Amino acid sequence: TVLNRLYDDFLAAYNKHKREIGALDFLDLEEIAVEILQSDQSLIPVDYALIDEAQDLNPVQWKLIECLEAKGIPIFMVGDIQQSIYGFRHADVELFYDRSQMAAGGKGKEILLPENWRSRKTLLNFVNGLFERAWTEEGKVSFLCLKGEYPYPEYRSEEHTSELQSH
Repeated sequence: TVLNRLYDDFLAAYNKHKREIGALDFLDLEEIAVEILQSDQSLIPVDYALIDEAQDLNPVQWKLIECLEAKGIPIFMVGDIQQSIYGFRHADVELFYDRSQMAAGGKGKEILLPENWRSRKTLLNFVNGLFERAWTEEGKVSFLCLKGEYPYPEYRSEEHTSELQSH
């Protein structure tokens, strides 16, 4: 299509310009890191790796993790499929889901955290009801309802309003 040709032309010009001025973008850095880690000479001066927001990693970043694992580095990941928001940056939540299934199947350990300590139960009940219906239409991944665990005092708007007015 015309749009694909325009994109290909832009990408070729962009890469040519980067070479001319000796510049690298973030994707270049990720790909170079993978190449370095895949080489037999690469030394990794870390004992463990912690990956936060793993649901938002793209395939190149997952390749980096695989390279670290191949070097014998234990990986600890934190993520929440329900919070994946970076699809526009090529994040692939399916790769995180596959990894969580591997952990649940014995190649690691999956720990679910359904408790929410930051939100009131009334809000969580509303959000759970709203998203549980939308989420189950997607199919593969079950929706994890969050439970409000912090004993917030009940909110009363009249008390709050008069309290604010008295100050």
